[in-house]
Amino acid sequence: MFEQFLAHYELLKQVPFVLFVIILAFVFEGTNGFHDAPNSIALMVKTKVMSYRKAIVWAAFWNFAATWFVGTAIANTVAKWIFPEFVTPEVIGAGLIGAIVWNLATWAKGIPSSSSHALLGGFGGAAIAMAGTAHGVMHMEKVYMIIAFIFLSPVAGSWISLWLLRIIRMKAPPTEQNTSGSLAKVMQIVSSAAYSCGHGANDSQKTMGIIAALLYCSILKSDQAAFMAGTAKFPSWIIFACYACMALGTLMGGRRIMNTMTDDITNDINPRSAATIGVSAAVVLFASQALGIPVSTTHAINGSIVGAAMENHPISEIYWKKILEIGYTWVITLPGAGLVAALAYWVIMYFRTTHAA
Repeated sequence: MFEQFLAHYELLKQVPFVLFVIILAFVFEGTNGFHDAPNSIALMVKTKVMSYRKAIVWAAFWNFAATWFVGTAIANTVAKWIFPEFVTPEVIGAGLIGAIVWNLATWAKGIPSSSSHALLGGFGGAAIAMAGTAHGVMHMEKVYMIIAFIFLSPVAGSWISLWLLRIIRMKAPPTEQNTSGSLAKVMQIVSSAAYSCGHGANDSQKTMGIIAALLYCSILKSDQAAFMAGTAKFPSWIIFACYACMALGTLMGGRRIMNTMTDDITNDINPRSAATIGVSAAVVLFASQALGIPVSTTHAINGSIVGAAMENHPISEIYWKKILEIGYTWVITLPGAGLVAALAYWVIMYFRTTHAA
């Protein structure tokens, strides 16, 4: 791996802008971990199973541990999000800027939006800015699939969470219905590890796909056709670096979004429901990993929280106003990040054209 990295680095030094964009990709991966850390730790902190500091270390460890557990199916999907003729360093750089700006803006508002969709929206928006039209730029079957899962992944998480809680309530003796016992806490720790591993697997791969697409359109252009055909492997140093950046970002954990998840959707989360939420979200993430579908980890966990809230409370007592606000942000993330990325692309091209002149 190290020898491969050194060989690629020698080539990258000859194209400084490409090297800059790769560094920008690692910055995005750090903001991804930072922005989405509350997804992994909010419930454990809320139920006092772990302190905030211990929880983010636990989550970061399992983010990175995914390096040895999963492949690159999602990375392949993301790398081929747009047609290769529109994959340029300027497009990818602008897409990353769009995603980073969107992440920071939603973090500032305390809204648990999707870093994954911000990245995909940014990538697509910058490519459309380059082409001047949306026609023939992106693989539309992938676009439709990802749009569908904006709705399907939270619904799946909600449904699994709701029915797991119902099954547990039916099986548990009446005296244990309001549980804060050790078994529920252990299950919460285990489910948090599974979710964090799924988070690392899903979200790190999206940045892997972007970086790999960049390498194969620049310093490894002779192998681009093989890469697009799926016969060229992902460089191992990219895989390692993306997981490491994700884990480091998680260690900086964004507290601001944590309160939204634990108080603004429902304020009644006990260790049993928290464990169920974690299991439900992890099931959605690992299922999507197996299918190679880049779903949002944020959507999966927040949908699972809603499912638990629906089982624990009458429908009228759930904070639907906040849920609808979050859902609205999810819907506009793809076009919103895409618009920011398009603006970034035009700015980049202006300065690069001016500098070349």
